[in-house]
Formats: sequence, structure tokens, C-alpha cells
Amino acid sequence: MKHLALILACWPSAAFAAASTDLLVGTFSNEEQVYFDKEAGRTPPPRRTLRISKTDGGYKVEPVDPFGPLSGPISLLVLGRVNKFLTLNDGRCIRTFKNFKDSLVQLAASGTCSDGVDFSLVDAKGIIIADAGGVPSELRRARTATCWGSTLRDAKKPDGSPDWFFVGGLKLHDQGGRVAFGGGDTGAQPMTLRMRNVIWPQGNSSRPSLVLYIHKPEKPDSAESYVWGDPGAARLGINLRWVQGSCSIDGLDTPVIIRTDQSKG
Repeated sequence: MKHLALILACWPSAAFAAASTDLLVGTFSNEEQVYFDKEAGRTPPPRRTLRISKTDGGYKVEPVDPFGPLSGPISLLVLGRVNKFLTLNDGRCIRTFKNFKDSLVQLAASGTCSDGVDFSLVDAKGIIIADAGGVPSELRRARTATCWGSTLRDAKKPDGSPDWFFVGGLKLHDQGGRVAFGGGDTGAQPMTLRMRNVIWPQGNSSRPSLVLYIHKPEKPDSAESYVWGDPGAARLGINLRWVQGSCSIDGLDTPVIIRTDQSKG
């Protein structure tokens, strides 16, 4: 994806200018904008999820799908400075940024830069870019979570009691991130956990919510069920009797490990 180098350019300057390189590192997604644009009958911008990490002298941007694997080519940017301004250079395009009220604003671009995409704002909430056609795209900063999942195996135990497949240490994020468990040689049907941090559009009286969904792979857009809580909740869990799951926001809570044959709680 030719737009990735541009995205890198924005983040490093914001973090560096704010004396916090942590601002540049993480996962960012416009999943919420895409969802609500579709709900409102608008044409959404292209769906993007980006994972950004530090490298020697700059940053690396990886386009990823909701499950985490790469979905496009990796881009690298070199961080620099011209006078009081910060620059990011992908080897073809040099972009210059200034820090303004704890946000990063692009001032100029020189060289051979990708057409149709310009960063307009980077701050603690995420990044706003203008896609081709001038449609603003908001990539929100995601929080990572550690999860466990458990589901009934197809065959019961020799004594006739239910047999549960359990797996812990599953990773996703709260901007539409997904993680799969079961399936294959586990003897249990495959399932998917998904998490969103929902902030409703202006004019909607619903309160923001952290939501945990359970999906079957053949129905990625239609959940079997879901639960929700306050956006500041440290953990959400769900139990449908035949499948269970729980996710803990990293840094807020320690994941709880349960017995593999436990069917309640």
C-alpha cells in the first residue's frame, strides 16, 4: 500500500515533538468510522489498521488485518529535523511537521510523494488523514487486550461429561481486533472473539461502551452474542454455556485463568 509511508511520517514527529516516542507506537484503526459511515448510508473510507513500532533512527508501519497478520507491504521512515521542525523521509518523500497544542500538523511535503493522501492531524487519540477524494479518515489509537476462550469439544469425555477446549494468552485490540480459537485438530468448532470501543456519533444518546463479541467464522459480521461495559472496564467476559471468553485490557488487569472443564462463571 503506497499510503503507508505517509502514515509513518506523521507519527514520529508528533511523539518526538511531544517528548514522548510512545505516542508513535501502537495499533491504529478506522474500524469505527467505517462501521458508522455504513450505518448512516455514507460511503466509508478504505478500511485501515496499522501497527507502528520503533526502529533504529525511525519507525516501521505495518498494515495488518483485524486478526493481526500483515495485509500489505511494510514501510520504513527515517526521523530527522530541519531547524525547529521534524521530518520523516521514506526515501522518496520528505514530510515536515510542527507540534501544535500537543498535536502534530503537517506543514509541507517535497519529493515524490504518494497522491491523494495527506495527514492533517496526529494526537493522543490517533490520526486523521485525507484519503483520495478528500474524505477524512480517522484512525483511532487502540488498546491491546489479552484473552482466553473455551468451547465444547464435539465428543464428550469417556465418563460422558462435557469436554472443554481451552486456550489462553490470546491477543487482540479494542478497535475491531479479532482472535480465533478452536477448529483444526482441537475437536472443537472454530470461534472468534472481537472487541470494539464504541463511541457513538454526535446526536446519539447512547453512552460509549467497550464491547466483546463472539462470532462463528462463517458469520464475521453477525455475532452469536455480545456483552458490553463501561469503556474504562478492565475486563469483559461472556458465557453462552457452549462457548466462553474473557478479555482483559493490557495494563489495567491481569487475565484470569480458569479450569478447562469449567462451564460457568
